[in-house]
Amino acid sequence: MSNNASVSAHGALSYEEFKQFQHYHLRLVGLIGSITTFVLFAPILFIMMRIIFSDILGMDLLLIEAVLAFILSLVGAVLVYLWFKLIIRYRSSSEYKSDQDIRNDVFYTFGDDGIHLNRTNSNKYYDWSDVRSIHELQEMYLLYVSKYKAIILPKRFLETDEQKQLLKQIIRRNITTQKTKWQ
Repeated sequence: MSNNASVSAHGALSYEEFKQFQHYHLRLVGLIGSITTFVLFAPILFIMMRIIFSDILGMDLLLIEAVLAFILSLVGAVLVYLWFKLIIRYRSSSEYKSDQDIRNDVFYTFGDDGIHLNRTNSNKYYDWSDVRSIHELQEMYLLYVSKYKAIILPKRFLETDEQKQLLKQIIRRNITTQKTKWQ
């Protein structure tokens, strides 16, 4: 296989694909929020239960207080996680509807010289050194060019398995293994 081979693909990103990217990209924030909620609320609720049960009701039920604090904190963490998922859905929808570039056809060319993206009204070039990390998901590849910005390449844009394999070969030649997370 020659080193000057390239892979071309094109297509328009669907709302579901964009939503999947947003969910993957922001999943850690939701998880951290849920864990933080649990860790902060568990001791606070335990102290409140101690005050209610011992000072107000005059009972010393340590195990029940701990279990109630745990359950209420867990409920709070789950609610934060569900709220976060709702926010991602809303954010994805509004961003997808407001950004015409996301919905337009994109022509991708991946070669040893870099990545070329051609849209109706713009052309963009990324050198391989611009790519911070690459993540393979079940339905797409994400090539992060900054902490918050990624080139989204749905696998359906690549028509054959040979194209997918060639893309991986090009990436392996140009990106260190520490930057790649293959499925």
